Amino acid sequence: MLSNLTNKYFAITLFKALSVYLFIRAIEYFVYNLPFLFGTENHSALVIIQVIAQPMLFLICGFALWCSAPLLASFNGNSSGSDVKAEMSSKNIQIIVFSAIGIFILFNSIPEIIQAAVYYSAGSFALDAQTITSRNSLVISLIIKIALGLWLLFGSRGIVKIIRSVRRD
Repeated sequence: MLSNLTNKYFAITLFKALSVYLFIRAIEYFVYNLPFLFGTENHSALVIIQVIAQPMLFLICGFALWCSAPLLASFNGNSSGSDVKAEMSSKNIQIIVFSAIGIFILFNSIPEIIQAAVYYSAGSFALDAQTITSRNSLVISLIIKIALGLWLLFGSRGIVKIIRSVRRD
């Protein structure tokens, strides 16, 4: 049964599974924040936008990933361009999995992106040193996550080459 599996179809399946994960995360964020939205307290517009934007971005990214899975699969498939008939190899599986991990890291950064945007759009009035340090550490960790996610997504071939060269020595 798995002998008919090609690199492209493996990648499509993996990317679509990640999009289902994003749909589940959207539902999780929405359900978690329902009591917050309909509570008795009055919340600022920025807080409400933050609560609504996170699940919406998960939904949008999940839909985009679902629709672009074949394109991403052809990008991460066999470098010869004939990945439709190419058999699975450990090298191509590693490339696809590293790319999927990069996507996973990028999409799991969505809540922090929203939080950082809200922090900076709220302005810097009456911020104490601890709040400024917390905000700056959030931005630094976000930059590291995004850089790592992009490196895994677009540099997966190079990573696999490095791993294979280290393993051969």
